[in-house]
Amino acid sequence: MNDPMDIPAFDVLVIGAGPAGSEASMAAAGAGAHTLCLTINLDMVGYPPATPALVDGPGDPRVLLLEEMTALGGRLPDALAREGVVVYGDPAGKLLVDRRQLGLAYKEMLENEAGLDLRQALVTSLEPSTDGWIVGTKLGEHFSAASVVIAAGTFLQASVDDGGSVVPGGRIGEIPANALAKTLQNAGFHLVEVEAATMPRLGIRSLDHEVDYKSKRGHRLLEDGRQLGEMLGYGLESHGNRDSQLHLLREHAGLSEAWITRPSYSVFHYILAAGQIDTNLESQALPGLFFAGRAAGSCNYLEAATLGLLTGRRAAMRQRARIANNLIPDTICIIKLCRRIAEQESRPVTIRTDDTGC
Repeated sequence: MNDPMDIPAFDVLVIGAGPAGSEASMAAAGAGAHTLCLTINLDMVGYPPATPALVDGPGDPRVLLLEEMTALGGRLPDALAREGVVVYGDPAGKLLVDRRQLGLAYKEMLENEAGLDLRQALVTSLEPSTDGWIVGTKLGEHFSAASVVIAAGTFLQASVDDGGSVVPGGRIGEIPANALAKTLQNAGFHLVEVEAATMPRLGIRSLDHEVDYKSKRGHRLLEDGRQLGEMLGYGLESHGNRDSQLHLLREHAGLSEAWITRPSYSVFHYILAAGQIDTNLESQALPGLFFAGRAAGSCNYLEAATLGLLTGRRAAMRQRARIANNLIPDTICIIKLCRRIAEQESRPVTIRTDDTGC
């Protein structure tokens, strides 16, 4: 390791730059903390790889969650206001986004946030120090930070099951953060394996445009990546190889000639088990270490972004010795989500339903 005097020092260091890591980084920097965000791939900053449904419509408590996040100054609402980001939104609250456009919006905001450095690096080590934490990367770099936010998404000890072929990866074609997972386990954290399933993408020119895609089976085709000419097969997750997936898809009305541009696949990865962080999302055993988003145990990108907002603020506040629950009194959904993240045994966690699963 470099001499401690030569290690770049930050107030807050965020590991990961999906919706949770992006929100955490901007929240910390916005609170005045000198912040560093490390991500495996700078080209994928802010990009949510799986289901683009942020709110499922009437009765979904995430309608209120988005209102609470907006009141707290989250940046997701700013991204949603940009042209092309929202694919479908209605007064009842149903909200779906174009993942590519959302990622680009987040990336631009991060790159222009004052007090925030954004770098590409694979984090391989995390060690307590007298002043907080020393974070090491695969290239042998080291950084120090008073507080660290783990927002590694689906990358902790991750493998991709692509039609029965299982390979290491946090997403298709991207390397996993296995060393970071091992570091957390060596520090005493209990991690559990969960699955994140994706939905297929279909070529828009292969579809029968005369059909109503709200079929009796409940599937919908939604624009997703308009530059790429793709439609999301919402609710059409399928397993098996590409031939079997295509066969199943073509049984649906309007899809008899469809082709798959991106098949369904699953990512099996580790997340934090319950009982190890408090409702401030901070480690009970190792103060100054926070967990957000999927790594903390959440399901949905809106929920993940909200947890990122909270951890970024709290990490910055802790660095200034002002640790406190800074929620406004009426954040009913946020308080409920944080309590579930801290306490609920079944993982992952959502506020959308009281049943197990997302």
